[in-house]
Amino acid sequence: MSNKFVLRNAILDDSIEISQLETNNFAMDAFSQRQIKYLITKAKSFFVVAENNNKIVASMVLLNRQNYSNLRLYSIVVDEKFRGHGVARQLMDYAITKAVKLNKKAISLEVRIDNFNAIVFYERYGFIKSSILKSYYEDETDAWRMNLFL
Repeated sequence: MSNKFVLRNAILDDSIEISQLETNNFAMDAFSQRQIKYLITKAKSFFVVAENNNKIVASMVLLNRQNYSNLRLYSIVVDEKFRGHGVARQLMDYAITKAVKLNKKAISLEVRIDNFNAIVFYERYGFIKSSILKSYYEDETDAWRMNLFL
């Protein structure tokens, strides 16, 4: 398996492959194909995919609302087979670069309180826990709201 990842903007034709990535890697709370299409075409967002050998192995959605001082990391998913190979770092570096270019003051996100690997990953980038969101996820699991101040 090559560790080369190519980042690019998602297009409508990617929606089926992204939907499969979501359902294969999230037990619950996966985006539907309809939500993916909306995020690609209509939302004020940056929807980025990472490809390895022309196959989508990760995706990330950044929400960019007007008049907000932060960029919101709405979703990041990496295919299980590609975790630990640097693709999440490449996506996070993209997010930080985008936020700086947009003159945002912070990047915010929500993460399951039991997703220890993701929390450690975000903390390595300097994200700090700011609050707990009770019963945030479909299965009633709480979430941490985390922020990276730029």
